Amino acid sequence: MKPKFTVYKNKEIKVIEPPVFMLAHEIMRGEGTLPIAYREILAAYVSKHNHSKYCFLTHIAICKELGYGNVLDIFSSNDKEFTPLFNFALKVIKEDLSKDILQEFVKKGFEIEVAEEIIRIVSIITCINQWVGSHSFDKMTKDQDSYIGHYANIMKQHNFYPKL
Repeated sequence: MKPKFTVYKNKEIKVIEPPVFMLAHEIMRGEGTLPIAYREILAAYVSKHNHSKYCFLTHIAICKELGYGNVLDIFSSNDKEFTPLFNFALKVIKEDLSKDILQEFVKKGFEIEVAEEIIRIVSIITCINQWVGSHSFDKMTKDQDSYIGHYANIMKQHNFYPKL
C-alpha cells in the first residue's frame, strides 16, 4: 500500500516526493499534542526566521485555509497563547537546546510533550526550508499531485504565490 499525504485528513494526494516529506507529513498531520493549525502557525514562524519565503508563504496560505487568516497579526502581537510557543521555537532555532531551556518552558505550564513536538516541528521545517532553498521552485511546483505542487496550488488560490 502506497502512503498518501493530506492537507486535511480526508483529502488525499499522491506521494512522489523524497522520504523527508513523509516524515514532515507525519509531524505536521499525525497525532500530536498541538492542533494542526498551531503546527502550521509554528511552521510559518520557523520559515520566516529561516528566511524561507516560499515555505513561509505556503504555511501562511495553509493557515488561512485552516481559519487563521490573521496569522501575521499573531506574529506581531504579544499573544498570550502563541508568544510562549514562538519564544521556545526561537530558542530551538537559535540556541543549543539545554535542560535549562526545557525546564523553563515546562515551568511556564507546558507539558514536556508540547516541547518535544515543537522541537520536531522546528527541526523538520528547518530541514525542508534548506532543501527548498537549494532547489528550483519551477521544477517542484509543476506537478500539482506532488506534495509541494499541491501546496503551491493552495498558495495560488490565496494569491500568495511568489514571483519565480
